[in-house]
Amino acid sequence: MPNWCEGTLKVRGKFEDVKLWAKENIMIYRAQITKDSDGHVNFEHVPVPDGVVFDDTDSEEFEMNVKEDAYIKDSRRHFIESDNYFCFKYAERDTILVLRFKAAWAIDEDPFVEMSKHYGVDFRLYGCERGAEFNQEVIIEHGEVVKNDEIKFDDYEWECPFPDLGG
Repeated sequence: MPNWCEGTLKVRGKFEDVKLWAKENIMIYRAQITKDSDGHVNFEHVPVPDGVVFDDTDSEEFEMNVKEDAYIKDSRRHFIESDNYFCFKYAERDTILVLRFKAAWAIDEDPFVEMSKHYGVDFRLYGCERGAEFNQEVIIEHGEVVKNDEIKFDDYEWECPFPDLGG
């Protein structure tokens, strides 16, 4: 079982790009086990159609109801925590969607670099891992890693801003 690096994932960009990223990349799966005609057992993950529900009837905002921890597509080990999330369109600045997330062991920037390129959005991730006593900050802008820092502390419980997250 992994230690969790928990914190926030921010997605920044044009409103429609942020919404498209969320719709196409946050999903809940269920394990499905079947037997084929030869008796071989097949195991696959099948998306749960109503696991993440979007209400985007208003052109100026959307709500995303994540009913249980959801997988971030193609990330291998990054998840969005269950909650109701809201995102608003602004005329004077980019849209920012803020999500509670967790990663197994540490944040892997590679899938976010690819998603940044594909969707035209930027990512900022900050996670706390109390078991190994480090924080990690990752910033990806325009498909490039701007920052990927591991932050260590002399006294984790005192110096870390959220010492009870992760682990």
